[in-house]
Amino acid sequence: MLNENHTASYLQETQSILSQIINDQSGLLEDFVKRLLALRERRGRLFIIGVGGGGAGNGSHAQGDFEKIAHIDTTCLADNASSVTAYANDDGWETIFTEQLKRKNLSRNDALLVFSVGGGSENTSRNIVEAIKLAKTRGSEILGIVGRDGGFTKIHGDCVIVVPPNYEQHITGHTEEIQCVLWHMMVNNPQFTVTN
Repeated sequence: MLNENHTASYLQETQSILSQIINDQSGLLEDFVKRLLALRERRGRLFIIGVGGGGAGNGSHAQGDFEKIAHIDTTCLADNASSVTAYANDDGWETIFTEQLKRKNLSRNDALLVFSVGGGSENTSRNIVEAIKLAKTRGSEILGIVGRDGGFTKIHGDCVIVVPPNYEQHITGHTEEIQCVLWHMMVNNPQFTVTN
C-alpha cells in the first residue's frame, strides 16, 4: 500500500538536496563538465569505481552513458565479476581496482570517477582508497560524486561533488539517486553533442 506521506516527504527531500547542490556547488558542476570535455579532447580514458551495490550499479549504467552519449572511452571496473572476484580472492578486496588499473596502464592522460556513499576511508571501502592513491602516483585526475562528508575521495580528489547528507535515514538512497541525476545532466550537456 502506498504511503503518501512518505512518498511526498522523500521526494521533497530529494528536491531540497538538488536545490542545495545548485546553490552551493554549481561552480564544481561546471568544472566537472569542463574536465570531462578536456578528457575527451585529449582522448583519455575514464575509469569508474564504486562498490557496495549502488556504486557498482551506478558505475555500470554510467559507463554506457559516458561511452554512447559523451563519446568518452569509459570502463566500469566493477563490471567484470571474474576479474573482481579473482583479485579479491587472491590479493584481497582492497586490490580489486588497483590491480585492474595497473593492467590497463592507468596514466596521467586518464581519469578516475568515484561513485560512493562515504567516499572511502582507512576503515571502509579500502579498494576506493587504494585506487585513489594509485591514481595520484600516476598523475591521473580524480573525480567523484559522493555522500556524507566526502571521505578520502573529497580530501584527495581534483573535483568532487558531495551530496549533502541532510536526511540521515535516507543518506544512501539520496546519494545514489543524485549520482544518477548528476551524471545524466553532465552527459546531456550540449557541449558533448559535438564529437571529434
